Amino acid sequence: MNPRYISKAKTNESDSFYRQLFEANLDAIAIFGINPDGTAGPILEVNRAAIKLSRLPRESIIGKNIQDFDLGSDTSMDSLRIKKLLNQKSIRFETKAKSPDGREFHLDIRATLIDYHGQKAVMNIVRDMTPLLILQEAYKSLVDNSLQGISIYQDGRIAFVNDALCKMNGYTREELMALDHEETLQLIHPDDRQRLLDYYQGDHQRLDVPHYFTARGLRKDGSVWWMEIQSAIITYQGKAASQLVYIDITERLNAEKRLSDELKLRQEIFQNAKDGIVIINQNHKIYDANPRFCEMLGYSADEIKKLHTWDFETIQNAEEIRQNFKDLSSLDINFETRHRRKDGSIYQVEISATGTVWDGQNMVFCTCRDITEKRELEAELENERRLLGEIIDRIPLLITRYDPKGKMIYVNQAFEETIGWTTEEIKNLDLMAEVYPDPDYRQIAYKFMLKASNEWREFQLTAKDGRLVPSRWSNLRLNDGSQIGIGFDLTRQKEDEKALQESEERFRKAIMTSSDTITISHFEKGTYISVNEGFTKTTGYSKAETIGKTAFDLNLWVHPDLWLEIYQALKDHGSVENKEVLFRMKDDSVRYGLMSATLLQIQDEAYLMSIIKDITELKKAEIELREKTELLQSITGNMQDLVTLSDLNGICIYASPSFEQLGYKPSELVGQFMLELIHPEDRLAVEGIFQQRLNTDVKLRAQFRYRRSDGSYCWLNTTGTVIYDADGNPEKLLYSTHDISAQKEAYEEALKFKSITDRALHGAAIADLDGTLIYINQYFANIHGYQPKELIGKKLTVFHSQQQMPIVEKALHLLKTKGEFPQTEIWHIREDGTEFPTLMSGVCIRNEKGEPIYLAANAIDITELKKAEQQLLESESKASKLSILLRAILESPQDMIVFALDTEYRYIAFTKAHEKTMKKIWGKDIRIGKNMLDYISNPNDRNNAKANFDQTLEGNFFILEEEYGNSAYYRTFYEDRYSPLITDDGELIGLTVFVLDITQRKEAEERIKNSLAEKETLLREIHHRVKNNFQLITSILNLQANLIDSPETLEIFRESQNRIKAMAMIHEQIYRSEMSSSANFALYVNKLAEYLRSAYSHISGKVELIVQIPPIAFPNDLLIPLGLILNELISNAFKHAFPRNSAGTINVLLEKNQKGHYTLIVRDDGSGIPEESETGQSKTLGLFLVKTLARQIHGELSLEKSKPGTKCSISFEY
Repeated sequence: MNPRYISKAKTNESDSFYRQLFEANLDAIAIFGINPDGTAGPILEVNRAAIKLSRLPRESIIGKNIQDFDLGSDTSMDSLRIKKLLNQKSIRFETKAKSPDGREFHLDIRATLIDYHGQKAVMNIVRDMTPLLILQEAYKSLVDNSLQGISIYQDGRIAFVNDALCKMNGYTREELMALDHEETLQLIHPDDRQRLLDYYQGDHQRLDVPHYFTARGLRKDGSVWWMEIQSAIITYQGKAASQLVYIDITERLNAEKRLSDELKLRQEIFQNAKDGIVIINQNHKIYDANPRFCEMLGYSADEIKKLHTWDFETIQNAEEIRQNFKDLSSLDINFETRHRRKDGSIYQVEISATGTVWDGQNMVFCTCRDITEKRELEAELENERRLLGEIIDRIPLLITRYDPKGKMIYVNQAFEETIGWTTEEIKNLDLMAEVYPDPDYRQIAYKFMLKASNEWREFQLTAKDGRLVPSRWSNLRLNDGSQIGIGFDLTRQKEDEKALQESEERFRKAIMTSSDTITISHFEKGTYISVNEGFTKTTGYSKAETIGKTAFDLNLWVHPDLWLEIYQALKDHGSVENKEVLFRMKDDSVRYGLMSATLLQIQDEAYLMSIIKDITELKKAEIELREKTELLQSITGNMQDLVTLSDLNGICIYASPSFEQLGYKPSELVGQFMLELIHPEDRLAVEGIFQQRLNTDVKLRAQFRYRRSDGSYCWLNTTGTVIYDADGNPEKLLYSTHDISAQKEAYEEALKFKSITDRALHGAAIADLDGTLIYINQYFANIHGYQPKELIGKKLTVFHSQQQMPIVEKALHLLKTKGEFPQTEIWHIREDGTEFPTLMSGVCIRNEKGEPIYLAANAIDITELKKAEQQLLESESKASKLSILLRAILESPQDMIVFALDTEYRYIAFTKAHEKTMKKIWGKDIRIGKNMLDYISNPNDRNNAKANFDQTLEGNFFILEEEYGNSAYYRTFYEDRYSPLITDDGELIGLTVFVLDITQRKEAEERIKNSLAEKETLLREIHHRVKNNFQLITSILNLQANLIDSPETLEIFRESQNRIKAMAMIHEQIYRSEMSSSANFALYVNKLAEYLRSAYSHISGKVELIVQIPPIAFPNDLLIPLGLILNELISNAFKHAFPRNSAGTINVLLEKNQKGHYTLIVRDDGSGIPEESETGQSKTLGLFLVKTLARQIHGELSLEKSKPGTKCSISFEY
């Protein structure tokens, strides 16, 4: 407002025009004076807008100092602003202010210096910018969060773009705003760029150019999208710009195309439907029919429109049809009947009839299907299904089925018998936790199951009775996500394998570790193919030196002509037994043997297995016995030791001349009881030793005092040996005794040094010349696990094994002859039987005459030093390559396909069954030494075989199913078990394959699988088409419903639609289910409830529908009536139980009373039912259908009032 006009208005009060203009100004205006000191003075005038902004009356403002009347922290005119105003005459600034009631303002203030009635004054024009800023913020938020894309195009570039547009084309905001004009055009489809370019080059300003258009855009990923663009010219940041609003119409265009295609398709469906479709008017005359219906009855299109329903219906006559189908418009029913063709033939038909109003007439739409073949197919399919069920239950396989989460839902009879749980029991049981109690092991089984591969894997299941059942499993996944498990009970197989392994191990140990010489050689060629350790130890030849050589090559026969005699006996009789022979060893020594041999037939070739028992020592013993008998007299005659021979009762038979040392003549002692001469204090102990050792092979050893002929006693040390007769029975006792009196005296002297050695940190022991311990220090006893007193009187041999005795005897010999032996490693035995190494040295203690009287030894335990060496010695083992192979071939069943290959895939051995199989598949004769891969002519089979052989030669054991052969011969399936051949030394020498022909089993499985799949697919397709036909009818009814004006008629029409929808949903559930003869009732009821809740939401939006149906599958002939019953009852509750859109609850339940008895309940808490409905007198179609369908399933209908509401129950059996 111009200040001049205000000034003029003040000076000329008669002119009210300027005053009115001042008051009517929308901006707040305030005039205040300036004090002489340059500060703001009192307020002189304000307009209505200022009063409204301040929310104070005019009298509270006029006259107040501007400093006292402060709208906010920065609205006052301080001295600095007034000084600036006096210099510039006018200033403008923005600020924030807060009113007395706490509201915050954004103000734009323009201050102007004016002359107000002769004095300087300031006029403030104040504009409240708060609504504008709020609007700007709201607009910014709206643009940023808009679902429509928005951009501003200015000066050939994108000046602004929102997130929605970025999401539409896949670019970021920064990427779009960085594009120049040419790059921006690249976002448009090439076919639409020129049109858009013309628009932005000025055509858009013409009136004949539209303000919106459609175009195709290119996303960042290269895909095409359709957009509808609306344009407008705006001012952006002070300059002209184009604002573009984008709507992604890609889905809309696609939907429009789909809708157009669907309308065409529906017309084609009616004309080309495989089911007959007929429309019948209220006079029961055919109004229209599709070609299929005409074809079913055998009439032309013109002929069929002249027919009434009773002209082809055979079950009901005209009067019955008129009576039963009075109200066609409300008809909604499925039934089966029989129709008569034009030629008079009768066929079964399934009809779905739905009433409607068409062209002002009551009509009924009928979908008719010839089910003659269907009934025959269902009967055949039921027989096959029953047969398949019997096969699954009787087949000796463990069959299980489990849902996608791994829960068992079915087991066959074999599983029940093997594991113990039945299908009924597993429904309320976590079977996986039962059969796999270990969580980690169960997790492994879960992963294997969910993998559903074709591989086989062994698992150990825990049966109901706690047994562990070994088994092998494989899995396959069905289309619905569930899985089938197929398993083998391996209990018998494992037991057989264990028994075979134990038998093989016993045989191997018996053969390989036998001390007898055992060989296997080619009978005609004489070459050795296997020898045991007894052969190598006895002859001195190693296996490498023996295999492939003959006995003549090794010069084993001392008398070669004897072999010819044995050879002939083998040819005549097949075996020889206990033939005494002489053999020459590698070191040219000769040994006696007792030979037994037998012929073996291996792959039509003769082999000789011979066992030779070394009797050399026995022969030598016989010779030595004769020689010793002859020399006994001469030997004992010159001995210093006392030698006696007595019977088992101790009566002397022979005494050596050396007894004269004690004053006895030998003849005086013969016939005497030798124990009578022992000192009475020692006799009892000697008798005990005598009786204890008599029944063992241990020599009799004792020290005692013996009476001389003069009555004095001397100390003797005696050793006794039992002599056996030819039958091995004890016969005589031979004693060797010497005088140790001097040694005893020396022992007494040695006690003086005992205290020193007792505390030594090494072992010390003293024994007499016969090896009897007379002193042991603590260290020596400790390292052997004894206390010293336990060892006194025992022989040195208590510390040594038989293997170490030669070393010990050598050391004792050195002690007695040389007087000492140097440090020597000797192994000792502890009390617990464990052996350990020691480092020993010894010295002989002599008397003053220089005669040896005692043996002393020192010992140190060197166990730790010898551990590494001992482990190395114990790790050695020997094995036979060919014996492993031979046992694998010999012990396999005759009808088992078995073959063995070396590391170059060459045949080492094979069974007759394998030879025949290779001839059958590849038409070739196989040979030992030939490469098996050369016989396989099919490249794929050859490559697969080589891959399996290589995997086995890497040391892997595995089982797999394979297919061999080609179209020129024969295709065969096998279960192959691959095993590497590994010697005891760990050397891999080849592989063996055990094969089981499973062709017949695979062919039977394939036939059953294909047959079942074909039947299931056909039946599922039937249900799919029925569902589609119902859907078509529903769509046609939807179109017709748009032409109905009457609410009552429309309601009847909608009820019919709901019935059709209920049946369509049933058929949809059936064809989507795993078994086409039944479907999941719970899933169907939930879908139907959701549909009806949506359909009646306009009248019962506050009603809660609760479905409590347990998981159960019902057959189709039960599912369809139950679905229609539920549709009627739930619809009736929605429509009538809750008037005036009141709130409430509808419950749908299925209860199982006992096995096979169910109750379906629909209950509401609404207003209740009329009395005529409760007594069954209602004549509505809905109740009529419920009663009819209840009778159809042999059910019992109960309708009663509850408090509050209504309860409808239908009890039926299944």
